[in-house]
Amino acid sequence: MLETKTIETDKKNKAIKLIMKGLSIQWLPLITIAVLSKAKIIPDKSPLLGVLAFIVLGLLIYGYFPFVKGCSRYIQSKGYSPSWGIVGLLSFVGLFLLSAITPKNTVISSEDLSEEQSTTTPFEKINLVEIFLFYSIGLLYTMVICAMPLFKLNNWDYTGFFNETSGQRTIFFAFYIFLWLLLVIRDLKIADFKLKDFIPNLKISWRIITEIAIIYTTFSISLGRLIYYSFSLILPDHMEKIINQYNPQDFGMFLLDFLIDILITYPFHIFLFQGILLQKISLKVGNKKAILVILLIFFILWLPRFEPNFLVSLFYILILSILLFKTANLLDIFVFGAITTLMSNMLWFIFYAQNFNFPYLSILEYRKINEPFLVLYSILSVISCIFLVKFIRNNFPKENDKIPYLKNREKLLSQQF
Repeated sequence: MLETKTIETDKKNKAIKLIMKGLSIQWLPLITIAVLSKAKIIPDKSPLLGVLAFIVLGLLIYGYFPFVKGCSRYIQSKGYSPSWGIVGLLSFVGLFLLSAITPKNTVISSEDLSEEQSTTTPFEKINLVEIFLFYSIGLLYTMVICAMPLFKLNNWDYTGFFNETSGQRTIFFAFYIFLWLLLVIRDLKIADFKLKDFIPNLKISWRIITEIAIIYTTFSISLGRLIYYSFSLILPDHMEKIINQYNPQDFGMFLLDFLIDILITYPFHIFLFQGILLQKISLKVGNKKAILVILLIFFILWLPRFEPNFLVSLFYILILSILLFKTANLLDIFVFGAITTLMSNMLWFIFYAQNFNFPYLSILEYRKINEPFLVLYSILSVISCIFLVKFIRNNFPKENDKIPYLKNREKLLSQQF
């Protein structure tokens, strides 16, 4: 039984590689040319642009051959007829539909495995490309395609999808994350993950979580304000846009955003990146390199947005990762995220909200509000940074430390005997 399921997993991984080959052929040249054109490296009226557009069209068509072939093998690895691979002609929509189908060969029971196999099989069964590409992009693409006709028929403003302060966008992405989470949970169940191995108990390490949350919030707000103020002098228009980008329309939107962050967005973010991605990479390259890889991934994701305080955000990811190895309990990490979010939102509300209104802040108003506190920000950022660096240095996981999931599994197994 185990050998059969291992073969199916290998087939699925090979199929995903073929799908990625097709997507690369289709989209990488298109994205490259779009970037070059936007950067004015290729002029808009250049004859070269027409030639390149013709080549891109040919690659889009050619890429469907490995893509659809990969889709056929992918659905076959789930126990269905390879003929269903034709759905791949729908591009990302078809890819999502195929990935959403539950495999006929489902759970590998830990009772059928040796002790050595039982510690590696769950993470080996999880394919990161499937979770982060097929589910995330495929689901988002499908939801937007399905929602557009509904907005058109009702004469709704579909541009709300792209407005950071829109209630439509907030609810849409909350629903999107919820569906994505359901797919991930299904895969974890199929791979025979146990919730108790992520959250071994309901005891929260309140002292360390609260201390680090207060120190980090102090650091993030004080250093973040200093960075924002400095860049407001260099790039005033850009910074004014960023400052108001997440400014809610009213108190109701402020409260809705906060509740969605606390209950859906941050728990899912922590569960997916620290619970799954970090620990899977740790098994491959070791703990220290895995944390560096996670930081690099987030740096790349934040780079196109050009938010000056990305350094503060990288500290947040680093602390989450270290806390997970230290406490070996995802519940502690959830609580840490909730406390930091609560304190950040409360301080933001106190500083910028006026009688429960959230006015548009010009860059001059932003400077006027923060200028009296610049010295205080400097002192607080230095002191809090010293504490954070000390915490990171003293608690950074050793290379031979077991990942929290396996550590918890071994404890539970030892308690049974």
